[in-house]
This record gives sequence, C-alpha cells and structure tokens, in this order.
Amino acid sequence: AELRKQLAPIKKQADKLEKQQEKIQNRLTEIEEAMADTELYQDSQKDKLTSLLTEQAELKSNLEELEMEWFECQEQIEQMTESAAL
Repeated sequence: AELRKQLAPIKKQADKLEKQQEKIQNRLTEIEEAMADTELYQDSQKDKLTSLLTEQAELKSNLEELEMEWFECQEQIEQMTESAAL
C-alpha cells in the first residue's frame, strides 16, 4: 500500500505526459495532411507552408522532450517496484 502511495504521483505524471504526447501526435497528423495538399506549395501559400513547417519542427521537439520525461517516469516506477520487491 505504501508503494502504491509513492507511485501514484509518478504514474499520474506519466499519464499526463501520455495525453500531451497524444495531442501533439494528433496535431502533427493534421499538419502532415495539410502538407499533402499540393496547393500549399504554390507561391501564394508560402507563408502558410512556412508556418506549418515551423509548427511541425516545434511540435516534434516538444514531443521528444515529453517522451524523455515519460521514460524517466517509467524508469522511476520500475526502480521503485524492484526495490520494494527486494
């Protein structure tokens, strides 16, 4: 019971990170779909394309950071679970 109590905030954080990752993945999918439109590559759409590319790069960077945080949470959970088993 004590272990569960200690793990609860870490698991909550991991769940939160997963939800954030999911939101970013969904937005990245939307951007990729928008970028599949050939009209986006015409000169008149240059600003929109640049904006999407910038957003895509930022989201991918954020996603990497969230994934690292998530892995750290998972490692903490694993270590605490293993320690309790000893």
